[in-house]
Amino acid sequence: MLLLLLSCSSDNTISATSRSTHCWDLNGDGDGDEDEDRNDDGSWDSSDCTGAAGVDGVDGVDGVDGAAGSPGTSGASGARGLSCWDLSGDGIQDEDEDRNEDGVWDASDCQGSSGGIDKGMLYAVSGTSGGSSSAVCDDNDDVMLSGGCAFQESCIPADYTQYPLYNDDDSQPAEWYCALNCGSVIASGFCLTVDSL
Repeated sequence: MLLLLLSCSSDNTISATSRSTHCWDLNGDGDGDEDEDRNDDGSWDSSDCTGAAGVDGVDGVDGVDGAAGSPGTSGASGARGLSCWDLSGDGIQDEDEDRNEDGVWDASDCQGSSGGIDKGMLYAVSGTSGGSSSAVCDDNDDVMLSGGCAFQESCIPADYTQYPLYNDDDSQPAEWYCALNCGSVIASGFCLTVDSL
């Protein structure tokens, strides 16, 4: 904005001078008015000329992906796991952890004890297939409670035989005996433990 100032001389000559208007001078009077100090810092200068924020521009096109970075360093090793023989979990080879007592603490010390059949338990037994078959109890003291036979005849008529043996004889285990004159048979039975195995 250009401001023309007119002045009169003693000889009544009018001369015009020009003065530029500062950007902060909203009313163009050259005076620093209170509302023209936009940032309220007590100075009237270019920092009072900042206008309102403009509208956000349109997002630009995404750039091309950069090259892959180099691999990072390997992480620290994890803590060592426990061995299966280490029942106390302290990493020390305790005497009771050498289960097989061979002086070596290894996977062979991790085997559980073999399962047995408790006294008074019922268990099933079966024989092999053939012209005759016997389902035999595991121990001489055990009792054969009942048995049966699976017959596969190859002639008609066929002769079947089945019965228990040695239930009253402690010198040998009780059994269920099956026989067939033609074809094959498989014996099966249920035994009751009298003593723990």
